Amino acid sequence: MFLPTFADDADKERLWQLFLAAERRAKAFPTSADRFVPIQRVELGDEGAKWLPSGVIKLNPGTAPGTLFHEIFHTVFHKSIFHQKTKDEHWGEGWCDAFRFASEHALLAGPETEWSKKIARYTKMSLDEVLAQTHDAKHDRTYEFPASRILQKTDGTLKGVRALWLKLSADRGARGTDILDDFFGFTPQD
Repeated sequence: MFLPTFADDADKERLWQLFLAAERRAKAFPTSADRFVPIQRVELGDEGAKWLPSGVIKLNPGTAPGTLFHEIFHTVFHKSIFHQKTKDEHWGEGWCDAFRFASEHALLAGPETEWSKKIARYTKMSLDEVLAQTHDAKHDRTYEFPASRILQKTDGTLKGVRALWLKLSADRGARGTDILDDFFGFTPQD
């Protein structure tokens, strides 16, 4: 079920096509089929965009497509080797935003979004530089700055983000311990 109460049919169809394209790309990330939470439905909510472990995505009317991309990637991160109640788990929002960035570039026609421009700027900045400019340090330390550290290690494409994901998943599996803070030189905020 996809946005059953959404009023604008043309916009709903556009979002549906973007959803299908992003979900297909997200399904290429898990290291096995059981490491993906199937999306049961996407519906309108009134508490901001959110993903629920039951496979439900809630969006506000007017939510940017990139937000949908972010929420879709929770289906991958939630069952990944990084989501084991360890420090690596704190990288979830950063990975979701890195997927969003790459998906926006791959799937959205037109000029780059302002959000995407901000993430690109952050890839060239230190944490101190970002914190000097931000109006929401907690949010940036949880979402955008970790995403920028992930994107620094890739070419910013879905292929590049996926290659890094698979490499780090294998490294995490081989070591059996947290690796992301050390690899990226940063600890995201809870």
